[in-house]
Amino acid sequence: MKFLLKKRRGGFSLVELMVVVAIIALLAAIAVPQYQKFQAKAKQSEAKTNLGGLYTAEQAFFTEWNQYFADFRDIGYEVRGNLYYNVGFG
Repeated sequence: MKFLLKKRRGGFSLVELMVVVAIIALLAAIAVPQYQKFQAKAKQSEAKTNLGGLYTAEQAFFTEWNQYFADFRDIGYEVRGNLYYNVGFG
């Protein structure tokens, strides 16, 4: 009698692929909120830097002219980075 052996193909099974997808989904569920927190802190830091520069420029303008400026163009201050931010809670 001759025994026929089936050759096993070198691919992945459906269960193995589903386990990999589940692991990737779990890692993404952990990483995405952390990345969003990092982005929020970076935007907050950028806004604080811009406000600090604006405060210094306003004080210098007030010292020289004895009034506060009504427009950034009065002092030649240019804001670097984003001028508008979208903030959401949830």
